[in-house]
Amino acid sequence: MGNLVKDVPQILEDIKQILGNMKQVMGEDNSARVGSILKNADQSVLLINTTLVELGKLTQMIRKDLSDHGYELRDTMLSLQKAMIEASATLKFFRDDPSAITWGRSKPENPYVR
Repeated sequence: MGNLVKDVPQILEDIKQILGNMKQVMGEDNSARVGSILKNADQSVLLINTTLVELGKLTQMIRKDLSDHGYELRDTMLSLQKAMIEASATLKFFRDDPSAITWGRSKPENPYVR
C-alpha cells in the first residue's frame, strides 16, 4: 500500500501530461488539420474504391475477350502449324529434286522418258 501511495503522484503527472498532449493535438489550431486529414483520407478511400471497381470491370472484359478469342487463336495456330509442315515437306522435295520445279515432277531416270 505504501508503494502505491508513493507512485500515485507520478501516475497523476503522467495522466496530466497525456491529457495535455491530447489537448494540444485536439486544439483549435490542429483540429482544422485533423479535419483536413480525415477529409483527404475519405476522398482517397472513395477514389480507391472507384478505381477497384473499374479495375474489376476491366479484368472481366479482358477475361471475356481472351475466352472469346482463345479458340480462334488456337485454330489459327493449328492451321499455321499444318501450313508449316506442308511447306517443310515441299521445300524438302525441291531440295532433294530441284528439277521438279521445271519438270513439275521428279526427273525420270531415263532422259528420253517424259
